[in-house]
Amino acid sequence: TAEPPVTLWRGIRTRVGRRMTLRTAAWPWPETKSKKKRTEEPIDPSKQKAAIEAALAAASRSDVVIAAVGNGMRQEWEGRDRISLDLPREQQEFLEKLFEANRAVVVVLFNGGPLAVNWAQKNVPAILEAWYPGEQGGHALAETLFGDVSPAGRMPMTSFSSVEQLPPLNDCEVRRGRTYLWFTGEPLYPFGHGLSYTRFEYGELRLSRTAAHPGESLEVELEITNAGARDGDEVVQLYVRGPGAGDTSPLRQLRGFQRLAVPSGMTRRVAFSLAVNDLALWDDAKGGWGVPRGRYEIQVGASSADLRQRANFRIE
Repeated sequence: TAEPPVTLWRGIRTRVGRRMTLRTAAWPWPETKSKKKRTEEPIDPSKQKAAIEAALAAASRSDVVIAAVGNGMRQEWEGRDRISLDLPREQQEFLEKLFEANRAVVVVLFNGGPLAVNWAQKNVPAILEAWYPGEQGGHALAETLFGDVSPAGRMPMTSFSSVEQLPPLNDCEVRRGRTYLWFTGEPLYPFGHGLSYTRFEYGELRLSRTAAHPGESLEVELEITNAGARDGDEVVQLYVRGPGAGDTSPLRQLRGFQRLAVPSGMTRRVAFSLAVNDLALWDDAKGGWGVPRGRYEIQVGASSADLRQRANFRIE
């Protein structure tokens, strides 16, 4: 028999045991497991009001509030698209009331797709993106919330601040502002973004050559130093910006990444091998793949927007 999934509440309860006083309040908008009724399940207004008041009372008496919000079966499922990236209105209003009751709020997001949590990003002290975390997710989230591990997850997509930053849904041309490859605005969270409980410094890039030809490789090295007080993992990301960036080629393109553990105060070496042939683009005029000649820029950093070091080379 399969074990029941570990919820966030169970994960926290297991983590802290009896050493802390935990308070919880029933969610005012209960989910339904019925596919037929998931959008029309009635909610008793008096019970909803009582649940909200109980949650606010618990928040006002606590040192820290952990607010689990996001999307469930009422908002999205296979075959149903959302028309907004925002939190559901009732959850946003509830979150703001919690913040009024206690400003020490940690938001945990449960969602299958990106959410434009602009208000939370501006106001609350901390946000943890859980996605749909799986059967043992509650334990993993509790370990992260209580600092047993330093987080090192990274955004696998660009998180836009609103649907206004996106082209129409029926416009499938990626070059018109879709993804980190072509988007020129400021997203809520860029591709590759993620925070840690420590701080990392990036040393100078070293290239094995400043000019290369198709069929050859380029070696890239640098050093990463953990300048914080805690051990942690850093995800070092290597991007390449080529000739015609933003016009005939992407603004930048991820060409490698490495996650490495770096103890506090220590330095680790990172090495990438970049094959020139991997930089090939489709040429409509020639009807085939080709590596554009010209100047390229290597960009290394902690996300597609947090680029710490750059170096140039040419393809001849």
